[in-house]
Amino acid sequence: MVKLFLSGLFLFSVVTNHAQGIKFEEDQNWSDIKTKAKAENKFIFMDCYATWCGPCKFMKDSVFTQDKVGQYMNSRFINVAVQIDQTPKDGKYIRRWYADAKSIVSEYTINVLPTYLFFSPDGILVHRVVGATGKETDNFIAKAQESLDSNEQYYAIVNNYKMHLNNSEYLRNALTMTLNAKDARMSEEIGDAYVNCLGHDFTKPDLWLIRGTIVSSKDKGFILFLNNAKLIDSIVDDLDAVETCIWPIIAKEYIDPLFLEDKFPLDWADVKNDLKNKYPALNNITISLLDHEFEDQILVHEIQEPLYKKNAKDANWQMISNRIKKRYPGYNPDRMIAKEKAKYFSFKKMWRECEESVLSYMDVYGSQASNTERNSFAWDYAFMHSTNRKFLLAALKWSKQTIPDLSDSSVYSRNTTYEFMDTYANLLYKLGYRSKAIFWENKALELAHNASEEQSYQSNLSITLSRMRKGQDTWTGRSGRYEEYK
Repeated sequence: MVKLFLSGLFLFSVVTNHAQGIKFEEDQNWSDIKTKAKAENKFIFMDCYATWCGPCKFMKDSVFTQDKVGQYMNSRFINVAVQIDQTPKDGKYIRRWYADAKSIVSEYTINVLPTYLFFSPDGILVHRVVGATGKETDNFIAKAQESLDSNEQYYAIVNNYKMHLNNSEYLRNALTMTLNAKDARMSEEIGDAYVNCLGHDFTKPDLWLIRGTIVSSKDKGFILFLNNAKLIDSIVDDLDAVETCIWPIIAKEYIDPLFLEDKFPLDWADVKNDLKNKYPALNNITISLLDHEFEDQILVHEIQEPLYKKNAKDANWQMISNRIKKRYPGYNPDRMIAKEKAKYFSFKKMWRECEESVLSYMDVYGSQASNTERNSFAWDYAFMHSTNRKFLLAALKWSKQTIPDLSDSSVYSRNTTYEFMDTYANLLYKLGYRSKAIFWENKALELAHNASEEQSYQSNLSITLSRMRKGQDTWTGRSGRYEEYK
């Protein structure tokens, strides 16, 4: 492009070069793209994105626009961007791709965004990359380069795994690739082959890798974990690694469907016996986790769905209690209902009733309350919404119970620790104990920084600390802990 500048009596012409990123094809359908790729003997790069996808926008704006990326991709690929969602603002070209986009999502299992697909000049899918590759352009170029090398191509390696069923190294590499690509179907399939290949000779990395492939009770990894829970927990050095892996699968396959069949009464004692018969190796930890899932399903179906839907009637707690006792013999819903009352009155913005419900719950069940419950009550209901000093002082007491001893360094790596400190500091501040509040908020910020907590959370802690030092309130301008100050 030529620009002209007039300075005094002299006329200068300056040639300016604009950096060009990836050139995406426009006004061509999927069939046209494949025809063009074959004619030019180029591979195809397909960017599968959605309008709501943040990482997709980041890659489009920060990586694909770079000259270095454009030079590499434009010389070797026919590039096409495919929007997989549909919006009222979509133009004519996007709408023409609707049918092809839907087919691509189904045929190539697009379930995580962004997903990048690479096709050979003959239109054969050879490579797959999932997720943003970061701001360094070389990272994306390296991933694209893999698609041109048959020794690095995702599908060349993964689709040939059956030729290497006795080669644990090959299967491990293929399995790792499927997990990174979020390819659940192939992860499950190769995971079974990997378990067969290893037999019972497992290392800690092997077991963590297999754990990531387990999605069904039919998987060989599930059976391995179920029948060897104690041994595997000891090998991976995690007391409930097996249990936290297998209980969601049993819940999804067995417990959750019970609540959709409308076959009542439903007795947990009977359900538990059926589970023990179906899975004889179930241990007490897993059964306890499934017990909580059974309770959560009661909460959802009998209380939350009826009460929080549009135009719902006001809560009749006695009627709810009677219904639960009738439909779930042997189950006492008192604690569940007592806790849900606080949430319900908060939802209705009936703050006096909310405070009374929280105080009542803690009076009866406080000794059984977890630190997470104490922290939630103290933050959500007291700090954020109450001006009742008696209630705030009670919440301060609960909050203090969540703070570990300063000499106990082991718990300070947990993010809940500085969340709890943040709650405690804010309650102290709201009650007028400014110097103590500043001490604990500063401690929370130090811990969040040392644990590399995300920047937005650190920023909120910094702003809170600054407001405390200036004597400004810390509860207006935000709707929750993770909401930035307005």
